[in-house]
Amino acid sequence: EILADKIRRNPKIKGVKIGKIEKKIFQFADDLTGIIETSCFEELMKELQLQKKTPYSLANFSTIENINRANKEDVKREYSIPKDALVIGMIAHFRAEKHQRVLVEACFSLFKSNAKIHLVLVGNDYSTNEEESEFKSIVAMIKASKHEDRITILHNTNSQDVLSMFDLGVLLSANEGMPNVIMEYMAYALPIITNPHAGCTELLGEDYEYFAQSKTHEVAERISQFINNLDLRSTVGQKNEKRLDERFSIDRYITNLEAILNS
Repeated sequence: EILADKIRRNPKIKGVKIGKIEKKIFQFADDLTGIIETSCFEELMKELQLQKKTPYSLANFSTIENINRANKEDVKREYSIPKDALVIGMIAHFRAEKHQRVLVEACFSLFKSNAKIHLVLVGNDYSTNEEESEFKSIVAMIKASKHEDRITILHNTNSQDVLSMFDLGVLLSANEGMPNVIMEYMAYALPIITNPHAGCTELLGEDYEYFAQSKTHEVAERISQFINNLDLRSTVGQKNEKRLDERFSIDRYITNLEAILNS
């Protein structure tokens, strides 16, 4: 359980100090009988410097019980967003490893040619001086751009309160495990732009066509594919919702867990 917590805190494993007791447990085990996310297994083996053992990997599951079906226009009105706006949203803590800045810059490049785009950034307040500095730098950049009226920043807001107004869900970051926010986007049948981290790939599928590196031009290009194409947004969003229901439901998780325990 301790090791699993360290995995969740740092999906890349590298640099995490794993205790001697934990290493001994893995060294003398015949099989790796702990259950970890598939995306973490290879990195875990590298960090522990162990020969590959038999893994029992189990993907996370969606814990979303209720979808907020609030009227899109009503939610936009609550946050003073134009009713005809196409809302691009990113839900992520304002931390150094999250790449809100890249998304802001990508939207800057699209605002001139797309009058209806509105960006919404949702996240908790910063917790370190470094994060505060980065956040204030982003705010200053937005103000200097004269696009302040087209970007909304929300602090400590429940994701369920805003997801129904999103037209496109974005998550850009240096690393991820299996991010809950991607599952939230999927549950709301949103098309998604995110980095091809292992956990994101596991959720959306290796053949998902809308991954992007955290580069301004690449993210802008992905956004452009969806902006004026309602059919594409709808088709991709519905596929994402279906994949979540079929592969990452609690029922599927329990079935897979029983198979592991009985093997």
